[in-house]
Amino acid sequence: MLARLGLHALALMFLQGTVRAADIPLLIQQAKPAIVEILTYDRQNKLLKTGTGFFVSPDGAVLTNFHVISGGCSVMAKTPTGALYFLKSVVAESESDDVAKLQFLAADVSYLTLGSSLKATEGELILVIGNPKGLEGTVSDGIISAFRSGRKMIQITAPISPGPSGSPVLDDSGHVIGMATQVMKEGQNLNFAISAEAIRDAISRSAPLVSTPSKSLAPQSSMAAYKKFGARIG
Repeated sequence: MLARLGLHALALMFLQGTVRAADIPLLIQQAKPAIVEILTYDRQNKLLKTGTGFFVSPDGAVLTNFHVISGGCSVMAKTPTGALYFLKSVVAESESDDVAKLQFLAADVSYLTLGSSLKATEGELILVIGNPKGLEGTVSDGIISAFRSGRKMIQITAPISPGPSGSPVLDDSGHVIGMATQVMKEGQNLNFAISAEAIRDAISRSAPLVSTPSKSLAPQSSMAAYKKFGARIG
């Protein structure tokens, strides 16, 4: 009897997993339009570095890593269709948490919902969509390996290469439960994401940096002050 119940439970888990697997292509299709490549330029308008970000509101608010924009003089966001958006302002930034919230001049854009990682469990399937080495919209999958630093960090097996920094980590419902941030190079496939709760906390603790994009954005931090694309500093 127990063996029969065990087989029934296993079959049910398999069927549920099959349903989730079948939904993944649709989930990816819906998520991709909200994910952007972040282009950070120096004072000469030369491309300094690239990363990933994602819209979290229809009016152009984007989340990304602080290190993606640090040291830059201007920033733009590019969608998978090639549409470019100009930076309006930095809403909040935290160097210690590696979180930045940016406001771009945009309207009616696709966006992702910042969910919660509180109910996420080790072994749970996750997806990461980013721009490794400029290869836009690259999808990788994996599982949650562990939770670190009081669940502020999520250790994942989905690969993270240069470029996916700031990529959303999605659960099987398409909600963002974290944001890719770093790789431990000394190990093998040791990748980490900032949890959704830590992102919210970092933003709430970061005071507004500037009321208009014409003012210096963060002179007190290691990030050079920058303005709307094309403008010069100092």
